[in-house]
Amino acid sequence: MVEFDFKRPTRHCCVSDQPIRPGQEYYTALRENELGELERSDWSVPAWTGPPPGCIAWWKSRIPSLDQGRVYWAPHDVLRSVFQYFLEQPNAMDSAFVMGLLLLRKRLVQLRETIHREGENWLVLFDPKSENIIELREVELEASRAAAIQAELAEKLFTSHGTPDAETDTGEAE
Repeated sequence: MVEFDFKRPTRHCCVSDQPIRPGQEYYTALRENELGELERSDWSVPAWTGPPPGCIAWWKSRIPSLDQGRVYWAPHDVLRSVFQYFLEQPNAMDSAFVMGLLLLRKRLVQLRETIHREGENWLVLFDPKSENIIELREVELEASRAAAIQAELAEKLFTSHGTPDAETDTGEAE
């Protein structure tokens, strides 16, 4: 399985450009920008007016105290939504593959089998929450592309405060 070293994003309100400080709550939303790329934006609580147009997923979190230092993934449903988003994008199979590996690692999907079709390997995944079978083409990634996907996912999918999912899964970056 491919390993990635994800970094924490910085938190600034996209409306006021003010930093979101330790202990403060904030909102995060993911949406597709005009270039067709997934974009993350963070809002301070006073600036949040609800999910923006074209929002794919959103959640509320809190910046931890400086001494806590733990990093969490976005809620499980957000991870599933982003995975589905990448699966539907014709030019995002590499990002979909990395998201599929992440969901496997977090045990949100199960690997049923690996099949070989038309010269390519495919992972057959099962999502127990939706009861869907997902066929995911294996992608060979160059180091530079893997680093770019790593940065994109870290920017969009890390939060510094546990979500309700954390009760059943630590949610910590792996």
